[in-house]
Amino acid sequence: MQDIQIKEYLHQVWKRRKVALAFLAGIMVVTALFTYQQTPIYRASTTVEIGTETPDVAFFQDVVNTSPYGWWSALRYYETQYQIIKSRNLLHKVAQRGLRDSVVTGFSLDVLVSHLQGGISVKADENSRMANIYFDDNDPDRAQKLSILIAEVYVDENLRRKLAGVEDAVNWLNARLLEVREEKAKQEDKLQKYKEEFKIVSLPDRDSSTKSNLVALTESLNQLKGRRIELEAQYNKLNELVKQSERVEDLLGVVASDLLTKLKHDLANIRAQKSQLTHRYLEKHPEIVRLNAEAAEIGKLIQLEVENEVSRLRTRYLLAKAEEDSISKALEKQKIEAIRLDEVNRTMADIQIMTSTNQQIYETLQKKIKEADLSALVRSNNIRVVDNALKPTSPIRPNVKANMLLAFLVGLLGGVALALVLEYVDDTIKTHEDVETYLKHSVLALIPHYETSGGNGIRKRLEFVPIEAPTTVVAEFYRTLRTNVLFLSRTKQHNRILVVSTGPSEGKTVTAVNLAVTFSQVGLRTIVIDLDFRRPRLHTYFRNVNQMGLTNVLVGEVKLDQAITKSHVDNLDYLAAGSIPPNPAEILSSLGLKETLDELSRRYEYVIMDSSPIAPVTDAIIISQLVHGVILVVRAGKTHRRAVVFANEQLKAVSAQILGVVLNDVDIEKSTYGSYQYYKYGYSTYGPDEKKDEKKNEKEELAEEAPAIIS
Repeated sequence: MQDIQIKEYLHQVWKRRKVALAFLAGIMVVTALFTYQQTPIYRASTTVEIGTETPDVAFFQDVVNTSPYGWWSALRYYETQYQIIKSRNLLHKVAQRGLRDSVVTGFSLDVLVSHLQGGISVKADENSRMANIYFDDNDPDRAQKLSILIAEVYVDENLRRKLAGVEDAVNWLNARLLEVREEKAKQEDKLQKYKEEFKIVSLPDRDSSTKSNLVALTESLNQLKGRRIELEAQYNKLNELVKQSERVEDLLGVVASDLLTKLKHDLANIRAQKSQLTHRYLEKHPEIVRLNAEAAEIGKLIQLEVENEVSRLRTRYLLAKAEEDSISKALEKQKIEAIRLDEVNRTMADIQIMTSTNQQIYETLQKKIKEADLSALVRSNNIRVVDNALKPTSPIRPNVKANMLLAFLVGLLGGVALALVLEYVDDTIKTHEDVETYLKHSVLALIPHYETSGGNGIRKRLEFVPIEAPTTVVAEFYRTLRTNVLFLSRTKQHNRILVVSTGPSEGKTVTAVNLAVTFSQVGLRTIVIDLDFRRPRLHTYFRNVNQMGLTNVLVGEVKLDQAITKSHVDNLDYLAAGSIPPNPAEILSSLGLKETLDELSRRYEYVIMDSSPIAPVTDAIIISQLVHGVILVVRAGKTHRRAVVFANEQLKAVSAQILGVVLNDVDIEKSTYGSYQYYKYGYSTYGPDEKKDEKKNEKEELAEEAPAIIS
């Protein structure tokens, strides 16, 4: 099935081969014109080696680039270099040097930069560190010079960037050295001020003196407490109760006052509010935080009030405790002094550490600056030119072979596609398969296209081709039509045959005449009648005028015998249409026409009728009721499917007996009917006697069949 579809597609393309070849030729011509009108472009190539960016000195590795190079870093480095080569900044410098050194003339700076951007390209070798710098130009000399110049500027700029990096590092080191120097001096000054402020000569001695004072004051305070025990019994008891109270609520029960009562009431309210909010909010909610702060503040007030109450109680024994308080104050002062001394010790230690660190940084930076000065003297470059560009001898564009090959492929595929599209949108009946598919009728004959214009300027007649050109393929196919009609008439009396078509110019009149001629050639008395009362043409084929005919018989102007005309062909008469009536449909529907046809059927063995086309008028539909068989003529490649299907449905609607279809004007060379070409060979090899004998045998054979068919 797939092979059949492929063959069908090939056949469709073959039928439209002229269109496909025209499309192919057009594409080829347009491509050739476009190709040869293009300006030749030459390409010059300079090869450079791009080494890895590995610093040559320890300083540069430490200060400028400390990251190790892996595969991904190397790949990014090389891609960066390719972008640098094509960057506008580098090409701008190339243009400046090219104009300055007269390498390129006739360009302004901006125009030359744009020209460089349009012509440069870089291609890397994946298996090495080599890269090719290409430059395309319509001038081969300029392409060579600019390719070399781009490589040179790139190498110089790479070295300049490396030296600039060293210089930037040195500048950074000097700036950092200045900062460290200033910080170092600042810390030293701060240390000196601390010593002066606290009068520190030796920190260990002062620390020992402070500890001795703390021990002496503590011992003296303990002695005083023993002396006042009896005097302050009541105070001590109350003081003990206050100290044992761990919560604020416990303090409220120790002493009593109006302020404590009010503070107790406020604390209860705050806790009640907090209890209500806790069910809706978390601990960090602003309201809960606020209530906690207020509760804490009230707690402090309660604590303060309790202390005040205790202080008031102490007034009773203040004199007894005066000496003890004095000693206590001295002890607290000594404690603060000890704490302050510890802080001074820590601060002094921090200042000394920072001073020592800055000193180390200062010495390291001085060392690196000396190394940087040495590395600046080393002119190390990891990029070098391997091969300078040569002058190109042949252009890379336009590629004539590639363009023409592409044009051929596009034209070929486009032509095939165009042929298939045209075939798809063509809804005409073209083959006997179309007839069988859409009309459900068999094909009685395929009538090939017949060229009526002769080589000497004399027009050849198609209507009498079985007589005038009996050896042609067309004549043979008309005889095939005759044979098929005779076989269809073998069992029934089908001597009245109507030849119709869907529209004009489809060959129904010529088919009717030639069918009648083939019948007469085998000795069958035949008459052909022109029932086209609108545009009669039958009389023109017999070189006669339409003065008297069937319409004159039907209106009673002449007798039937007077209207019948004998033709120049033996056994063949014809009946012209006659005067054109104003009401053809009414005349065709008259009883007189039926009686006339019955009379002609008795006189002739075959009555062949030509009528008007089916699509414009209903004349053929009316006549189909009076005949024994209808032959539908379809012009291949011209008659549209919808029209012929409509005509077929019209005939079926009136139960017309359709014998089959004649596919007319078939282009044998463009169709699948090329196998019928063997007829040409058969007739071209016959001699005169053989032709006469064959004609005689055919006539005798059909004459034997005819009585059985017509009886």
